[in-house]
Amino acid sequence: MEIVTQTAGAVTGFLHNPLRNTQLNDGDFKRESAPIERGNSPSLAPPAEPPKPATPRGPRNLKLRAALRLAKLHNLAIFPAKPNEKTPAFVGWQGAATSNAEAITKWWTENPDFNIGVSTQGLLVLDVDARKGGIENFKVWRDLMELAGDVLPKTLRVKTASGGLHYIFKLPHGVLIGNKTNRPVEGVDIRGNGGLIVGAGSTIKKSEDEPLNTYTILDDVPIAEAPEWLIEAIGRGRPKAASAGKRVAEETDEMVAKAEVWLHGRAPEEITEGNRDNGLYTVAAKLYDFGLRQATVQGMLAQ
Repeated sequence: MEIVTQTAGAVTGFLHNPLRNTQLNDGDFKRESAPIERGNSPSLAPPAEPPKPATPRGPRNLKLRAALRLAKLHNLAIFPAKPNEKTPAFVGWQGAATSNAEAITKWWTENPDFNIGVSTQGLLVLDVDARKGGIENFKVWRDLMELAGDVLPKTLRVKTASGGLHYIFKLPHGVLIGNKTNRPVEGVDIRGNGGLIVGAGSTIKKSEDEPLNTYTILDDVPIAEAPEWLIEAIGRGRPKAASAGKRVAEETDEMVAKAEVWLHGRAPEEITEGNRDNGLYTVAAKLYDFGLRQATVQGMLAQ
């Protein structure tokens, strides 16, 4: 009886010990269960749902993600190009080019190393070749156009693997622009209907000694519509407007001054031996575009 009394007192003292931070409940006194083997621990949480399929990530999926981005954000028609090359991966790419995410994902799942081809159907792309002096020539041409009041709108711009530039414009409905070389200046080519370019995210490595060069977006903005003056400067596949050949502005002292700057800075490149007649015609036509009268143009050419 004495033992029972002592035991009861010990339990009572334990339960009411002020040093304990928690108070035990009746449910805290449970029989110790048998140890549970590792890996077989039961879970009271509901079973997790299977993960949803997502676009694969990692170095080998960078080109797929880049291709999907060009298709979704810029509505470009995409097709596979051969790995480390600028040529289509298969015949019939013109009809296969698409902005459909499912088709694009299937192509790059089959070969993640495909470069990204972009159809230029319905586009006008200024392909500036750094290796042929295109960067310098294009800058001079652009500055002269701005001097005459013709400014290129900001549009999607890409740096090529060789250091060149792609200015990508969309064409107005019904306008046809073919593929041309050295237009509007030496070292700049035009990619249009039936053509292609290599898209941002593609890579080129010419040899083991050279680094891997990537096509990179410089100006990630919506693709602008090609301005009328640019289409006229390059040439198009539709009849000229009724105003073609007519002065589009009246002669002013300001325009005469701009024309003189253009004449002295550009004419020596236009007029060369063996090309004098065509050169004079080209220069005269440009001076006329400044709004100058025929007498003024003739006087400037006679100097």
